[in-house]
Amino acid sequence: MNDGHNKAASKIGVFFDNRAESYDAVHLTHIGGIDSKKQAAQYIPQKTEKLLDLGAGTGLELEFIFDRLPDIQIDCVDLSEKMLERLEAKYTGKRVNIFKRDYLQFDYKEDYYDCVLSVMSFHHLQKVEKKKLYKLIFGTLKDGGVFLLGDYIAKDKQEEERCLKEYRKAAKENKDEEFHFDTPTCLDTDRELLQAAGFTDISIPWRVKSNALILAYKAVSAKK
Repeated sequence: MNDGHNKAASKIGVFFDNRAESYDAVHLTHIGGIDSKKQAAQYIPQKTEKLLDLGAGTGLELEFIFDRLPDIQIDCVDLSEKMLERLEAKYTGKRVNIFKRDYLQFDYKEDYYDCVLSVMSFHHLQKVEKKKLYKLIFGTLKDGGVFLLGDYIAKDKQEEERCLKEYRKAAKENKDEEFHFDTPTCLDTDRELLQAAGFTDISIPWRVKSNALILAYKAVSAKK
């Protein structure tokens, strides 16, 4: 991944380190934030044994997952060390593995996970980064596996482009400062990128205002 991405990822890690203590309170009251985490947990297949949570933060969604599947193994990836420390403290005794990593540089094992989940995290990525990441997620899922993405979405491609232009301008103006900016894609773009990665049966089982849950499958007969 290029230096531009690495620098941006590092700044995002610092941004969330500085907000680790207030993160839960903000997301418990944020419109759609906690609801998307609850909804995502409901769509994890009952047979799931190994789950990968990308951008896990403090693990708010894990509570709802363990309520349904108490013995599941969850591998949690996030850039923020302080957020992951809070996650680990919450779930002592559970099958949780912690990885402080940029999820675009995580070591994805082929055909390893039954389910991959991300909630309220991918809106920090640009389209080109999502394209790469969706292919990595497709590869790490077992045949018949499920990808669940709960996130903040752009209304349409025009809003998507506007957010990207604003991000580029802000990034240039704040290049030496702690920096956080949203670059959400719209549902049409996500469908296109997921289909290009190989996913099928893509649906939107839940949506409230600018938050949505996307459900996508890796078909049993999928070929690499």
